[in-house]
Parts: sequence; C-alpha cells; structure tokens
Amino acid sequence: QRLHFHKRGDVGPQTWHLRNQTQMKVHKKEECSLGQKLVVGSQVSSLPKLNQERHRSSAHFFAVPHRISLCIPQKNGNVNFAALVYRIKHNHAPKGISGTKVVAKTGTMGLKTMRYSDELLFITRNPYTRFLSLYLQKVEPCMTKVKAGKLRSMQQCHWSGARDFTHVEDFHDFATQVQRKLQRQSLCQINNHFCSQVSGCTKNGKEVTLIKLELESEWFPCFARKLQIGDDELEGDQWTEWAGRPCYYSPSGSCSDWSHATPTPTHTCGAYHCTDASQHVNQYYTPYVAQLVGEMYKDDFELLGYPKWDGQSKFTMV
Repeated sequence: QRLHFHKRGDVGPQTWHLRNQTQMKVHKKEECSLGQKLVVGSQVSSLPKLNQERHRSSAHFFAVPHRISLCIPQKNGNVNFAALVYRIKHNHAPKGISGTKVVAKTGTMGLKTMRYSDELLFITRNPYTRFLSLYLQKVEPCMTKVKAGKLRSMQQCHWSGARDFTHVEDFHDFATQVQRKLQRQSLCQINNHFCSQVSGCTKNGKEVTLIKLELESEWFPCFARKLQIGDDELEGDQWTEWAGRPCYYSPSGSCSDWSHATPTPTHTCGAYHCTDASQHVNQYYTPYVAQLVGEMYKDDFELLGYPKWDGQSKFTMV
C-alpha cells in the first residue's frame, strides 16, 4: 500500500470572521469534504525521479490565512486562483493588472520553504485536458500565425516554449515532438509548463489534500469556508473587470450558484486563459496521442487517481 487516503472532517466553527473583524454570513455546521488526502513516502518508487524533476516554477505556491498553502501546477488555473489570493491580501479584486503580475504579487513561497505545519491543498487536473490546454493556449495560436504568414517561424512565438519547436503541424505532431524530446530531456527541461503535477506539489512525508479542478462546482463552497472568505469578497462589481461577471466564481455564469455545491462534474472555465480543453478532447486526441500522454504523465495518473483513456471511447474527466 503506497498511498493512504482518508476523508476530511468538518472544517470548523459555525460562525466565521473576516480579516477586518466584521462578521460574515453564518453558515450551518456541516460535513465539508474538499478531497482525498495523499501522503508521499520514501517507498514510492518514482520519488527519486520526481525530486530530480523539480523546477522552481513548475507549480505556484500561495500562502493564505490560517496556515494553509495552495499548490497549483502550471495550466491548473494558477492565475485564476492567484486573483482570489490577491483579493484576500489586498482587500480588492485585481484591476488593470496582468495575470502574470497578479501571480507575482501573490505567489510568495515554494515547496522547500513551506512549513510542515501548514496544510497543503493541491489543485489537480486531468493530464489529458491539461496537456491539450497547453497546446491550445500556448502553441496553436502561434502555429496558426506561422501558417498564415503573420510570423516567419515558431521562433517568433510569444511563448518561449514554442520556440523550441521548428514547426508544428497539429496536436498529433506536437505530442510526437514532445515525446522525441524526452529521449534526451526531462519534461521540466523542455519547459516548466510540461512538468508533471506531482513533481511540483509533493514532498516526501508531507500530507497534501488533492482537490480536482474538474469538481470545483462541488468543492468551491467548502473551499471558501475553509479559507474563511466572505460573501463580500466573492461577489460584487469589483470582479467584473477580471471575471467578466459580478462574482469571482460561478459554475453557470449567473453568480447565483457559487455557494451551492453541485454534486456532479460541471463544465467550468476560468476567467483567465480559458481554452475549454475539456470540451475538445475528442476533437484533438487520437488513440496514439492518448497513449503518449499516458506514458508522459504516468506519475500523475498513478498518484492523482485520474483514469487512463484509450483516445476513442467516451472521455471521463474524473
């Protein structure tokens, strides 16, 4: 038995208080489960390799009140969660500021410096949709400009990682080229966005809580209570510029449902860097590419509990 899981208990008292000492809306005391707990020990065979794979920016760490830390790998919504941490720290939602600067103003720690007494919440994502999202956001737009003659080559791409590819024909070609690079480089050595999720957010002997991004509509109300975030921090016109709606998060976009857990996976897309990758999996994947991604991110599938997929049957996110 390499992993030990158990359910989370109740998150705490019936009444929460905001940082300015004003009382927020009272929530009933209830069972509140964010996700499974994972302990990575020295008996995990892949741990030495994971330690070698670590990259300083393979994941973003955010320190939040109550000795809780968030670990969010690249392409797992780190900019969107950074906006929430920004609101907590600066008492207003981000306005007139780029996503990169939001992350820079809120990401304050790393795995090596994190206190063992801190509770670590690890936001995970299905490796298939994560890899596709990387392609859709970082590679395909540049590839399209090259084909249209707007750029001379991939070396002129805005994202530095795309410049390592001489030419990319499509998603199949992209995955194949990444696999070839792995013959002489590790995922993190190709670019930090390719790093496995567990290489950035696991630490030998440290207990972490796995929170699947795909189930955000189910766990976000619990997440907000655990961080003691008030309704006034999550709602209002303060969020319109950033999120395009008068609230930080909403499964449906109506801003009336963020506080009510939805027990089934709901399609949601963050306000920043949205690619809708989960809606395009069958369009881009082939059995061959699904096999390649399964091999590249074997550790993520094994440790994070995502199902393997054959690339042609119905895709299941969790």
